[in-house]
Amino acid sequence: MQLNERWKSQFSIDFFDLFNRVNIKDLNTVWGSADLNVPPISSFNTPRDVFNPRQIQFGVKFLF
Repeated sequence: MQLNERWKSQFSIDFFDLFNRVNIKDLNTVWGSADLNVPPISSFNTPRDVFNPRQIQFGVKFLF
């Protein structure tokens, strides 16, 4: 967008995870424990952490 002869502006919109799907960041990779008398835990290979949900970012750039 031309503001005057020397100045311009640009607008932008960025979408992250637009469809709001679960993106796994970290899995539980621990199988059992150091104590051999304890049975293995059943949460092996389950998600421990996920990325942020849908995000929208607006931006304005001024050129002079």
